[in-house]
Amino acid sequence: MRRIRRSRSLSSDTSIFREPNFWIISLLVLLVILNVLHVLQGPPATPRPSTPVVTQTTTKPPVESKPVTPVTTTPSEPKTQTSTVASPLVQQTATARPPSPAEIRIQILNGSGVRGLADRVRTILKDRGYMVKSYGNAERQDYRQSQVVVRIAGSFGEQAGILVAQSLGISSQQTTTAQDPILKDIDVTVIVGRDYRQLNLALE
Repeated sequence: MRRIRRSRSLSSDTSIFREPNFWIISLLVLLVILNVLHVLQGPPATPRPSTPVVTQTTTKPPVESKPVTPVTTTPSEPKTQTSTVASPLVQQTATARPPSPAEIRIQILNGSGVRGLADRVRTILKDRGYMVKSYGNAERQDYRQSQVVVRIAGSFGEQAGILVAQSLGISSQQTTTAQDPILKDIDVTVIVGRDYRQLNLALE
């Protein structure tokens, strides 16, 4: 009895697939599912047109090339060694001798306040060979130190002042240069100060 019932139930289940309505309904359900999936996915994205990229190029004008001028070199002339001969005047000034006392023209001024001191110095310098042109009193009588003033420019005046200062024992620091256009015939002026006792005023 049990076997007969099972065979009937199987035959009733397979009879469903044989009915045409079943397949129609199944097809409709499939279409609905496909439509739902299509709606969920949305419309296909349309590709955007690509914009062309414009590149701007700048072209530089061609550089004009200047013509190159050839450089011509001239051979250098050989150097000739020239020997210069000094003139007699140059040789004489280069080897100039110091002046002698007889060539030095001297002016003596007494600035010590002691009478007769200028005459005494004049006698001493004449005895030593100097040329005394004039003597007298200075504008001032308060010179503390004796001085030697060179009245002419050049090496002759410098050497003459040094020679006179050394002859009287006057310091070189007390030797100055002061040109005077009035004293045209004077080379050196000696101003005797209050330190005359320290000078070399002994007669030879």
